[in-house]
Parts: sequence; C-alpha cells; structure tokens
Amino acid sequence: ELLSWMRTQPGTSSLRALFYMDEIFGYFPPSAKPPSKPPMLALLKQARAFGLGIALATQNPVDLDYKGLSNIGTWFLGRLQTQRDKERVLEGLEGAAAQTGSLFDRGGMEQTLAALGNRVFLMNNVHDDGPTIFQTRWAMSYLRGPLSRQQIQALMDPRRDALIPQSSSDSGPPDKSSVHLSEHPRETRPIVPNDIQERFWIPSRLPSSGSRLLYRPALLANVSCHYVRVSAGLDSWVDKFLLYQTNGELADDVWKQSRELPSGVLELASEPQDDYAFAELPAAMTSVKQFKGWNKDLRNHLYRHFPIRLYKCRELKATSKPGQDELDARMAWQQQVRELRDREKEKLQSKFASKLETLKSKIRTAQKRVSREQAQYDQEKWKTALHVGQSVLGWFLGNKVTSRGATTGRSLGRVAQERTDVTLASETLEELEQQKIELQDECEREVKELQDKFNINALTLEPIDIPCRKGDIKVDLLALVWVPWQVDSTGTASPLVETLADA
Repeated sequence: ELLSWMRTQPGTSSLRALFYMDEIFGYFPPSAKPPSKPPMLALLKQARAFGLGIALATQNPVDLDYKGLSNIGTWFLGRLQTQRDKERVLEGLEGAAAQTGSLFDRGGMEQTLAALGNRVFLMNNVHDDGPTIFQTRWAMSYLRGPLSRQQIQALMDPRRDALIPQSSSDSGPPDKSSVHLSEHPRETRPIVPNDIQERFWIPSRLPSSGSRLLYRPALLANVSCHYVRVSAGLDSWVDKFLLYQTNGELADDVWKQSRELPSGVLELASEPQDDYAFAELPAAMTSVKQFKGWNKDLRNHLYRHFPIRLYKCRELKATSKPGQDELDARMAWQQQVRELRDREKEKLQSKFASKLETLKSKIRTAQKRVSREQAQYDQEKWKTALHVGQSVLGWFLGNKVTSRGATTGRSLGRVAQERTDVTLASETLEELEQQKIELQDECEREVKELQDKFNINALTLEPIDIPCRKGDIKVDLLALVWVPWQVDSTGTASPLVETLADA
C-alpha cells in the first residue's frame, strides 16, 4: 500500500513523508524472502525520489539485507555488542561509500565504533566529509507497558456506559433536541397538489418503546451552485441542501431561517411509513404559487449568503481549493512551502560554501606559514644556543672576543625576529579561525531565519469570497418533506434523524 501510494506522488527533492519502522528484524532479512522484503527494497531504492524518507531501527544490523544497507545514506550507530554486527556495519558503510565515490577508512571506522560510550552515537552521512560523533540528552519514559484484560476493562467501563442508550423510562432532563409538542396530529395524510413535490425522510434512529410516531412538515431545497473565478483557477459546481422547519407558522423569509445540511445525511422516500401520524400542514405549503416564489427567493438567497471562500497566499502566489478552510489550505501547501524553503536553503548554503572554502584555503596557507615560521624559529634557537655555548666556552678558556660574539648577537636578533614572525602568523591563523566560526554562525542564523520565514503558520493568507453565478443556479429539488419525530408520554417530541437531533 505504501509503495502504491508513493508511485502516485509527483517527484520532489524535499521530504514529503517519513516511514519509520522499529524492530525491523524478520521483515527485511539477509537470506529469506518474506512478502515484506521486495517492497521494502524498492522503497529504499526509489522512495527518496518521491519525497518519502525511510527510517529503520534494529539492535542487530546482521539481521538486515546488505542490499538495503548499501542504499541507506545516513546511519546512526551506537555501541555494537557482537563482532558479526560490527563486520556487517563496516561492510554496509564501505558499500555506501563506494556508491558515492567517497573514501572509506575501514580501520579508523572500526576504532571509532569500538570507542563509543553510553549515549554516544556516530552519524555517517554519505553527503558529509566524514562521520560525526554526538551524545544524546537524557530521556525519561513513563510508558506503562502492555495492559492486562482487567486494566483494559477498567479503562473502557466509562465509555461503555456512555455508549449504552438510555431507556425511555429514565428520569432526567429532556434531550436538547426535544421540544414539547403543541400541535394536534391527524391520522390521515394531508392532500398536496400534484405540482408540489413531496418526500418522506427515512428515520435513522430507532424510536423508544411506547412513543407515538409523527411526521412534521419542512421545506427542502437541493441546489447546484456554480462558482467561477478565472484568476483563482476556480470553476466548480457545489451541491447544497437547505432545510426549513416550520413550527406551525411560516417565517417571512423562510430561507433566512433555514439551515444547510451536510451531504450524505438525507435518505428520502416517495411514500410514508406505516404507523406515522401527520402534523398540521400550513396552508401556504399547499400553494403552487407560493413554491414558485420560494424558488425565486432561493436563488437570491444563495447568491447573497452562500459565497465560497478561498484563501490566496502572497508568498506562494497560489489560491486554495474549494472546501478548504484556512488550516486545510496551510496543510495543503506544506509540501510546496518545504520545497521552496529547500531551494532557498540550497542557494544560501551554496553562497556560504564558496566563502567558507575561501576561508579554509586561507587557513591552510596560514597553518603552513605557522609551521614554517615555527620550524625556522626552532632552527635559529638551536643555532643561537650553539653560538652562545661556543662563546661561553671560549670565554672560560681565556680566548679573546672575536667575530664569534658578533655572530652570536646576530643570531639572537634573528631568533627574536623569528619569534615575532611566529606570533604574527599565529595571530593571523586565529583571526581566520574566528572568521570561520563567525561565518558558520551567520550561515546557521540565516538558515534558522529561512526556516521561520518558510513556515506554513507564517504564510500570509488573504480570504476571498466568491459568490455563485446567479444565472447558473440549478434547483434540482424544491419539495415538501415530512420529517419523522417521536412523542413520548409527557408530550415531548424529538426527531428520529441524527442531523436534527444533534442540532
């Protein structure tokens, strides 16, 4: 399923999703071939091109197939207990390095792995110049562990009680959707003109025992609205269901008092169910002329009060899709924002990489100069020490001061000069090293600013309300609909459809 989903995604160089699997033992073995092995190998070879990252965890690398290991570019390695695990890791790292054409020091890597301590890990990334050693912070776990059957039962008792329906004989306040019935029902079905469509809402809740069943009239409209905005790339038809419930008297503006129903909740029939009585039907709801007026008013109401809201993003120069709220729009642009951020990050890192490489070249030159000046300084020290020793020995032997003393003086001057050169060269090297640190800090700071800038929560979204085209509105159904209700012994009525009961 994951492999199939991956192949439906467009290619990207940014991370779109991450598949993490702990305790991989048995799913990707080196010799056997369980059904999970071929798709896992395909994921390790192809997933990165689709923006899908794969993270696998195990305590024993020897249990993993070597082909998969060679396709994993980033390794986090802790202390390995057995020699076989160490050999497998070294083989895998060597294979990964060979694929990228980089050098691999097997002996040095083996010594590094052997020296890892507690909470110390080695990260080997094929894109880095070399491995990195880091230490994790302390972590505390409050996981209780597997639950027993008795514990599961104790946890589920409150939920089970909440799911058990209350009987009609239970005392307590009535449901918020319940109303006291004041109209006088009739057993016979009211006569409605043929030009008025009539529907019966199929109940979705079972009535309580001993309750009387009643149909109450309402006005139902099923319409199709056409929304068009070329600049936003919008050309969409949207179906809407509007329901107006009467309490015996009709409002002056029925659609203003109506409510929009979610799609998929209406189940309509052309004939009533047995055992249902009928509430009084207002005279206006039997008038064909009145229904034509409601049809006209409905179009005006939809045009004025049912625009579709889109969100325009300034940074991405993109517009959201119909039906997306602000959060949905931000989440839909998450991958696009990530790709834009990664492109800007590559440009930024490329700019700093050239500066850093220039500094590194200067640092290498300065290090060579310091080594050269230090060697010359050491050489002059030995020469001066020899001249001084010869002069002192000659003085003890009673020799007269000759040109050797002058040579000793010149040697001391050269030693002082070489010491000064070493100091100057060291200061230059320190300045270059400090510039390197400052440049790296500046790069990290700008990368952090870039991450803050290209964040879905930082996007500037401008809401755009687009009305439907008044001339394109299609009224697919405008009908008198009978809504099923139940009436208990106290005269309190409650609807038998979930949508109205939850209102």
